[in-house]
Amino acid sequence: MTDKEIIELIRSQLEWNREKLKLNKTKRCITLKGLRFRNWILNQTLSQQKGNALRFSPSPEFEVYVGKSPLPQQVIDKLREKIINNFSEIITNGLKDNKTLQSTIYPAGEDFDEAPNYYIQNERFGYEFKLSLLQHISDCITAVGLGIYITEEAHVLLESLRRAFGAKEIQNIPIPYRSKYITPFERMFWILNRCFVEIYNNEQICEHVSIEVYIRNPQTGKISLHIFPDISRVYETFYATEKLYVENRAKLGEFFSSIMRDEEKLAKGNRKSLHLYISDIIHSIFTYNRIDLDSTIKLIDLKIKLLGNQPKKILYLNDILSLFMGEEFKKIEEWVWKLGKELKARDEENTLKRILMDLRTANSPQEFTRRLVNHCITLHTSGIETGVIPKELKHFDSISQFKSYYAMTLATLYNILISKQSDEKEKGGEK
Repeated sequence: MTDKEIIELIRSQLEWNREKLKLNKTKRCITLKGLRFRNWILNQTLSQQKGNALRFSPSPEFEVYVGKSPLPQQVIDKLREKIINNFSEIITNGLKDNKTLQSTIYPAGEDFDEAPNYYIQNERFGYEFKLSLLQHISDCITAVGLGIYITEEAHVLLESLRRAFGAKEIQNIPIPYRSKYITPFERMFWILNRCFVEIYNNEQICEHVSIEVYIRNPQTGKISLHIFPDISRVYETFYATEKLYVENRAKLGEFFSSIMRDEEKLAKGNRKSLHLYISDIIHSIFTYNRIDLDSTIKLIDLKIKLLGNQPKKILYLNDILSLFMGEEFKKIEEWVWKLGKELKARDEENTLKRILMDLRTANSPQEFTRRLVNHCITLHTSGIETGVIPKELKHFDSISQFKSYYAMTLATLYNILISKQSDEKEKGGEK
């Protein structure tokens, strides 16, 4: 990237809103207030450079306009060239003078002195490399707390994004639920969902490309970089065919929405946790093409806490687990469903709730199985037929398998407990 290209990059990113621009004067300099980058990542990470670029020595041509608003257009035009040149010089010198990946230029980077274990021995990042990182940031599609960089080689994905949203700064994201705690990863999911729908409707194929995602932590304000190695895997899992589009995509969206329907009933801290758990699931799907089972269990636990407050059902969890785990849940869900319905038919809702609450706190496969067996023995002694416990709930091949069966068991018992009609089908989170 040449100096001229840096100037053009800065020119394209600065937002000259005449109504917000204002000149202030101190003893030593005049400062322009109200100028910002269109890209929030640049606005945050280049704040120090921006402060330096917007200060210049007092001169009569500008002093007369100090404190006046709006500024005349001819004054703005003169300021524009002066400030853009200042920016270009400051950024170019900053990149050339630093031998490591300076975090003030690249938000996800750390200097060698800050994090030496990040670096290979004698590793250095040259001027051209750091310029390319700066270019990535400026090319990001942005939303609140989110930046997505997609390489120009991903023609189909970029075209779908432009059709769906038009601008690089996305304001209105089609999220099917409302909350002030929505996280950047949730925004990313629903942005890419809209893009994938465009690709599907136009009968195109999503390229095998990686994307870079910049996330601002809402608590600390720090920016982190996440690289998703091949997002076509997500497309091929949920959108590639009519069957996948109608079934998998719809069920994942319904699962998220069914969790969110009770958000207003949760305490403030739990509402934030709810969105963080969903973020973890989204991150796991896009990174590893699997579901985060720990976060899934925590979501179910939040729903269970609302018992007595008329919570909503958990939808399609068994389908989502089957999709990612490759396990056959039918035999297990049929047994759990039959046991729960038998208890409910006998007006043993308190017993059903006691079993659910007890299993909920089982913190190991052995403890879960022991508690389940003890409850079945107690029920059998009371004359309630439980049937034979499936061997899959007594012997687990892996911790992941245990967690998936554990999650489905809790969700099924929860759905049965909140259902109003004894003949409603609530197995494993189905409608």
